[in-house]
Amino acid sequence: MLTAACIANDMRQAVFDMLGFTSAAGIGRNRFLARHAGGIHKPNKQSVILPRSELKVVHNLPVEALPGVGYVLRQAMNQHNCRIASDLLCFSIAELIHKFGCGEKQATRLHQNIRAQDSNKIEEKGPNKSLISRMSLSPTQTFVQVHKLLSGISTDLSERIYKDGWEYKRKARTLVLGYRIGWKATAGQEYFKSTSMPVYDIPRQDGNTGTTPSTYRHVSNNSNSHVRGSGSVVDSPEKLAEKMLKTALNLFQQHVGSKETEGKWSVTRLSLTATNFDSLNNVDSMKFFLIPSNSSSSSSSS
Repeated sequence: MLTAACIANDMRQAVFDMLGFTSAAGIGRNRFLARHAGGIHKPNKQSVILPRSELKVVHNLPVEALPGVGYVLRQAMNQHNCRIASDLLCFSIAELIHKFGCGEKQATRLHQNIRAQDSNKIEEKGPNKSLISRMSLSPTQTFVQVHKLLSGISTDLSERIYKDGWEYKRKARTLVLGYRIGWKATAGQEYFKSTSMPVYDIPRQDGNTGTTPSTYRHVSNNSNSHVRGSGSVVDSPEKLAEKMLKTALNLFQQHVGSKETEGKWSVTRLSLTATNFDSLNNVDSMKFFLIPSNSSSSSSSS
């Protein structure tokens, strides 16, 4: 536990030194306990649940704090006067399924968690289904401010898109603009509008020399033709950021407002998301083609 606590502290300090962000951490004997501990002292501390304290901590948890317990399941438990984790100790896995309508997997997990146990292994997951960059802000009512904010968000997201492309050999097909309408920083409805991701290339890195002898060409079904060497190819994070900014601003003007309508709208959150990824290795894809950069042919969509 002491070693884990020291490692977590070093990681949090590294995040602060490199990015300027505070973070919280939790240390426990298993994933369930560590996850709960991580939420105890947010936003800038860490907590350790020692083995001798595990049952005391878990048994006093409200049932809604247990993994997988949502509104419907909580209501069913409350009808049986089960409000904290210790109230569920008398039920077997079969009884949890029968009385509360849990699935077998969910009931097994609950049966373990209320006893401070967790058999789920911590496994490395694959790449994220989407990449998002967002910013919450004070009520913003001018298009100049929106332009500036979306410019920063586009730059951040484009850099992550290229890093993701090099690591996982994939490219995004869809760009989503998110915005929250409201006149208060903590209130308002959030909306999402999607469109095709601007056409872009990801240089294929040579592992031995670090050079980029060829590129992966992304050809969207609804894109215009792009002739290699014409100067219209987006092949860097900077160029992609410019294209995404233009696309995001167009969406914003269509669905929220423009410079001419300032004062009639206010936003308190902006975000851009890259999603619907396709593998660059799938040469049979109808949406993407792999074309060597030294090819003299042009690419077009049908």
